[in-house]
Amino acid sequence: MKPTRNIPKKFLLLLFLLVAVIQTQANEIRFKSIKNIEWKAVIAEARRLHKPIFLDFYTEWCGSCKRMDKLVLQDPGVAWKFNQNFVNVKVDAENFDGIELSQKYDVRCFPTYVFIDEDGKVLYKSEGMASVSTFIGFANDALEVFNWRGFSKGNESLKIEKIISEKKEDIKVKYPSIIKKTIPEKK
Repeated sequence: MKPTRNIPKKFLLLLFLLVAVIQTQANEIRFKSIKNIEWKAVIAEARRLHKPIFLDFYTEWCGSCKRMDKLVLQDPGVAWKFNQNFVNVKVDAENFDGIELSQKYDVRCFPTYVFIDEDGKVLYKSEGMASVSTFIGFANDALEVFNWRGFSKGNESLKIEKIISEKKEDIKVKYPSIIKKTIPEKK
C-alpha cells in the first residue's frame, strides 16, 4: 500500500472544492447582515474604503425579494459591480436595527434598494423588482452621484461643471436637484 498515491487524489478533490466555493462566492454579492454588524461599523467601513453603501431592505415573507435575490443579485455582473464599488448590507426591515433604518429611509414596500454615502445621505433609491441591466444602471447612477458629491466636498465644483458641460448634458435633466446643490449659480 502506497499512501503517496492517495495524496494527489485528495489534493485534487480539495482543490476542486476550493475552486467551486470561490466561483460560487464570485457570483454573489457579499452582504453584511445588519443583524451581525452594528450600523456604526458599516458607516466606519464605508468611510475607510471611501465607498457608498448599498442597502437591500427585505422581509422574510417577501416573494419579490426572494426572486430578486435569486434572479438578479446572484448575476455575476451584478455581483462584480456591487462587490467592487459598494459596502453591501442586507437589512431585515422587521427586525433589529432594520426597523429604525426602514423608518429613516422611508421604506414603504419590499424590496427597496437604497444607496447612501458615508454620511448616510441618499444617493439613489429604488423600489420593487428590476432586470439585471436596470439594476446595474441603478448602481451606475448611485456611483455618479457619489462621485459628484465627493468632488463638491473637495470644493471642486469647477471640475464637476466641466464634466457636465463636456460629457454629460443629460445629467442636467436627470439630476437637476443635485446639480443645483453642487454647482453654484453663475452671476
